[in-house]
Amino acid sequence: MNLFKVLPLLLSLLAVRGQDDDMPDFDEVMGEMDANKDGQVSWDEMFGEDLDEMPDDIKAQYKDVYKECDTDSDGLISREELPKLFEKMNALEDAEDEEAAGNDEI
Repeated sequence: MNLFKVLPLLLSLLAVRGQDDDMPDFDEVMGEMDANKDGQVSWDEMFGEDLDEMPDDIKAQYKDVYKECDTDSDGLISREELPKLFEKMNALEDAEDEEAAGNDEI
């Protein structure tokens, strides 16, 4: 099961693509995720109700990535921090895909 598909963050990132089709338009993504329009995205805005259904180990991985990308340690993801978050989330998704492919071969 690919848990990333249920996350609003990644749905937004994958749905809103930039010119080169490799990176999304982060201004649009921020607009989609920033529910209170304060120019930053909170943990709850990012993951919302998906947290209730998320396994604890996955939730911990996301929390670690979120904290790592929150470079000013204010508990929020700014527009400037969003590309790093996108990169790290893609890396997690790639690792999950590789693990699933390895399990399929067994």
